[in-house]
Amino acid sequence: MSAGGGLWASAVLLQPSEAPHPLPDKPANDDELATSSIPDPVSEPLGWFACLVEKGQRLFRIAIVDGIWEVLLTVLRTGELLVYFVPLAIAYPIVWFGKRDPGRGGESAGALWWYRLLRVQMSRAGPTFVKLSQWAASRTDLFSLQLCLELGRLHDSNRQHSARVSRKAVADAFGVDNVDQVFESFDDPPLGAGAVAQVHRGRLAGAFIEQQLAGASEFGLQKGLLALKANPQVAVKVLHPGVERQIQRDLRIMEWGARALSLLPGIKWLSLPEEVAVFGDMMKAQVDLRTEARNAERFAANFSHRPGVEFPRAYLPLDSQNVLVETFCDGVPLRAFLDIDGHTQFDRELGARGLDAFLHMLIYDNFVHADLHPGNIMVSLSPPFVGSPLDRFVEDFYDMSPFSRERRLREKQLPTSSQAHRRIRSILDSYDAGEISCRQKNEAIHAYVDLLYRSGFTASLVFLDCGL
Repeated sequence: MSAGGGLWASAVLLQPSEAPHPLPDKPANDDELATSSIPDPVSEPLGWFACLVEKGQRLFRIAIVDGIWEVLLTVLRTGELLVYFVPLAIAYPIVWFGKRDPGRGGESAGALWWYRLLRVQMSRAGPTFVKLSQWAASRTDLFSLQLCLELGRLHDSNRQHSARVSRKAVADAFGVDNVDQVFESFDDPPLGAGAVAQVHRGRLAGAFIEQQLAGASEFGLQKGLLALKANPQVAVKVLHPGVERQIQRDLRIMEWGARALSLLPGIKWLSLPEEVAVFGDMMKAQVDLRTEARNAERFAANFSHRPGVEFPRAYLPLDSQNVLVETFCDGVPLRAFLDIDGHTQFDRELGARGLDAFLHMLIYDNFVHADLHPGNIMVSLSPPFVGSPLDRFVEDFYDMSPFSRERRLREKQLPTSSQAHRRIRSILDSYDAGEISCRQKNEAIHAYVDLLYRSGFTASLVFLDCGL
């Protein structure tokens, strides 16, 4: 049958007959009428049209914002980096001029000045180049010792964002209007600023902890909140604003440069684009603080029965990419022991603890902290009585320890852990500010550390920044 015939037959079948049989009377079923779907000849085409418009707008945004606009911003970012590094390259010949300093590896005054300029420019260039500087600072086999020491300052002394930005990010993460609703105190000056984030010190409000305890059902969460109730001091880590976008643009620039260099003879075998891709994956993993929170909890569980190594714990049920709240761990930077001439009395103990911890992570746990540069390691110094838990238990609950009187007399002459840490940090700050020379810094740290060792202090390691 032809198409025309088929249409005609269909039309005939649809025509009403001349003498239709009357339908029996049947009451209408309201449920059936309610559930029957009768297509609306007007709204259905409009729905398809609205869907198409929405998809078109989405494609337009992707093409413009993530495409052309991002390429334009990346080109502008390339010009910004050239402003930072072209003068640095022009000034490089100054490293051969100036008086040489025997106390600083025989480096010339011009070289030391250029190292400081490099550190400043790398800090201004942003998180990607700060991370490269942190890697270079640990490679004394490739670079000058003084250059590594200068770049090592970027481990915790980078450009900072304003406290207002941190307060707003923390308030948004907790879903409150002001951080004072969560924190009893929140220090605006950061403890340190890393490549992608900075850390503030805070003290959680007792009412907030009680509120969290009332709604906590898991035993692990309750245990953590009880620990925070006993010691509400916390460290609040906040990502730098716009850091993720900036890292993406820097990686795109590095990828362009790597592909261009790979066109040169003899360079392709270096696999520069692949190396940039690996470095990019590492950088992207650090801009999600939820990953660091999960890793910190796993490390803390793995090392809960191993003395001498500590990890901060993220107790609060906070699921935020930009904010991380951890237990506060006091200590001094590892560079206080690495950047001095000679060895301290604690070097053997610290080396043994660090090697044991790394081998346990590598062999026993199969879960390794992959960013253990000196900026992510602190040294915690503890008075001798901390190593006597039985004596501390008896004194705390009964105050009847037979050694309490003798120990109290000895403790009057000893600093607390916080006092010892502040003393060493003050020496480092005086050196960084140019108030004392390198030799004076070394002598002061040696004298004070030897005093602590003779007084019975012990040293332990604190591993931070578990994002990798």
